[in-house]
Amino acid sequence: MKSRWFSHVYLHLLAIGFFLIPAAWVQAQSVEQILKQKPSQSDVTIDIPAPEDVAKCKIGAFAEGGYDGKVLYGPDGSTPLRVICRQTGSKDKNNNRVEEIRFFHNGVEVFRENLITGESRWLGDAGSRIGQRGPKGMTWLSISPEETSAEVVKALATGDLARYKAVALTVDEIKSLGLTGAVADELIKQAESVDSGFVSFASGLNLPANVTWGAFNGNHPGLMPKGKSGLNVDLPIYFNAGVVLMDTADGGSRSHQITISDMVKIGNVWKVVGLPVGEAFGSDSGQVTVSSVFFPAMGGEGGRGISEQEEDYSQWTDRLQQALGELEQASRDQVASKCEEVFKLYMEIASKLPQERDNFIRESANFLMGQIRDGNYPGGVEKLEGLYEILKKEGDNRELTAFIRLRQIGGEYYAILADPDRRDGDKMNAGDEYKENLVAFADEFPRTQAAAEALMTLALDQEYIQENDGALNYYSTVARDFPNEPIGQKASGAVARLSSIGKTFPLPADWKFSDGSAIGSLATGKTTVLFCWASWSYNPEDFDLMKKIASRGDVNVIGISLDQDAGDANEILKRIGSMPWKNVFVPGNAPDVTNSPTALALGMQAAPMMIVVDGQGQTLLPNVMSVADLEVRLDGIADAR
Repeated sequence: MKSRWFSHVYLHLLAIGFFLIPAAWVQAQSVEQILKQKPSQSDVTIDIPAPEDVAKCKIGAFAEGGYDGKVLYGPDGSTPLRVICRQTGSKDKNNNRVEEIRFFHNGVEVFRENLITGESRWLGDAGSRIGQRGPKGMTWLSISPEETSAEVVKALATGDLARYKAVALTVDEIKSLGLTGAVADELIKQAESVDSGFVSFASGLNLPANVTWGAFNGNHPGLMPKGKSGLNVDLPIYFNAGVVLMDTADGGSRSHQITISDMVKIGNVWKVVGLPVGEAFGSDSGQVTVSSVFFPAMGGEGGRGISEQEEDYSQWTDRLQQALGELEQASRDQVASKCEEVFKLYMEIASKLPQERDNFIRESANFLMGQIRDGNYPGGVEKLEGLYEILKKEGDNRELTAFIRLRQIGGEYYAILADPDRRDGDKMNAGDEYKENLVAFADEFPRTQAAAEALMTLALDQEYIQENDGALNYYSTVARDFPNEPIGQKASGAVARLSSIGKTFPLPADWKFSDGSAIGSLATGKTTVLFCWASWSYNPEDFDLMKKIASRGDVNVIGISLDQDAGDANEILKRIGSMPWKNVFVPGNAPDVTNSPTALALGMQAAPMMIVVDGQGQTLLPNVMSVADLEVRLDGIADAR
């Protein structure tokens, strides 16, 4: 009871005292009062006007995403500095206090604090973390591996054990994973070593007073599969990730690296296992041994906790980035030769780093196909064909062979589309041949990831021409073959969507609008349009036309963001301004921008896509592919009544 009381009092004091917010909403109105508000976290850079410019700042009304309040604009009258707000309609909640403060830098929101719940969010270029403030510090709800490594550096630099433990794997978390045997025993041993070893390790680093986080040098993450050593989930893992520390004193740039032996992803939070490995700042004895609990065979030695192989990797990737940069700056007549140089470098790296060979071959194939598609490198088709022949002859990696073959098929098609001398008829025939090649490819390489990609492409093509039965067939195959992977989950979502015609649309019950309110039943007596959109395919004309549709008296519109990053979605909403509909956003990490929780649940491969539901909540149209077509379809529905 005492701890619960303390937590309640803490959050109460946080809201009314720590941020200097007056108790009554109407009192927090002056420019000076709003400018007094500072982020609770010291690592947030915000805009602060010069004293002589304060009088030029103006306060305006604010309304967005179910919140209303005041926005403080800078001296130019248009750049936001702060927003103080509360949920719309919450006048009587929490004694009418401010619920949320939003902070801006260069006109972009970078930090948001909820004074009632204690939630903190880093936004824009400030990061992507979400944390919960409490009496014992920050509890992370979502944090990337890069940001976790930055927290490690800050904790070591300040000797803050509590800060370090917030990103360290705990014994309870280890037990929740179901791990058993030697792996579990070693993890628990390392977790318990944090309390006893942190102070001595931090002091032994002898960090300069001005040390800061410089970079996260991680290879691609690995995956320990469910069932291994008793695991009850698939566990993403980083091994031997280097963390660069910088000494910025007197404008200097001395750097030093320590190594995190293992990092694991628990929910949306990346955590470190035990303590890092490293020598005192500036030392380079080469005697530091790095080992992994999960992959013990991957141990190694190297100065400052990094292996010789990783140093080679860093050198090669630096060369690659330089070559790609030169390609971007190349003139039109230089592009093809620069593409040739980059491809040769990919192949050289693949031969010099055999453990990374497959990854660089994959990257090279994606590079070639992209350059072919953009019309930069028609010769890339021949390179892809050569790669495929080499891998087919080797015959020991079916997945990689399939991956390259699919890129070869795509490259052949894109080369025709990008050729300005090809007639429209040739390009149309090439499209038909491309689809035939995808079907044959999926038959030749069944149950491979590349075959799943091909089938998803074919399914989307079928959706565009409204051949839903054909699309269902392709989606069902992918859902069956890859049930536990994002591509299979997306296919399952598409199967549910396309199978719902004439049935109640399967909108997930736990989804809510961005303002926290429930969506409720779709059986409203009116036609409902689920407008699925994404920042990665934003077209202002779509939103203008959708506003027109939403103004019809016979239609309800619900916006569903397919973004995985709230910052990306909110940036579009800010551009659009007020909208006559509410939006749904479901947070969650994903391997790429098109695999958000909403995209997976609804089986969305393209945006915008609209789903039309009748007044009884049953699906009429599961895949309207353009807003212009939607308007025509809605007119037809209205005429049929």
